Amino acid sequence: MIMEQDQRRFPRYKLKGIHASITFIHPPHSNLCINGEVLDFSCSGIKIKLHSPLSTVMDGRVKILLILPESGIPLTINGTIKHQTASECGLECENNFSEEDFNELMFECIKSS
Repeated sequence: MIMEQDQRRFPRYKLKGIHASITFIHPPHSNLCINGEVLDFSCSGIKIKLHSPLSTVMDGRVKILLILPESGIPLTINGTIKHQTASECGLECENNFSEEDFNELMFECIKSS
């Protein structure tokens, strides 16, 4: 389940079946909400495949809502867009997960993948 580190500080975990709701925050304009599926996740970032393609380049802040698969607990992650294609987004997490919290989160996500 661990992907190659690509010289990253934290390992990335490949996940399946974890749905995400992404809100692109653009004040003073209205926010754009889109659904997707988590492709991989690390302590510092998350890659999401979008269910609907983006027709424009987005930048700035995002809010991601995940529902943990086993417990059903909602998890909100704040971040910024780092990479984008029409069908995928790479986001840098602003949340400061402790190693223990992140390991528990990954255990639940991987267990259900």
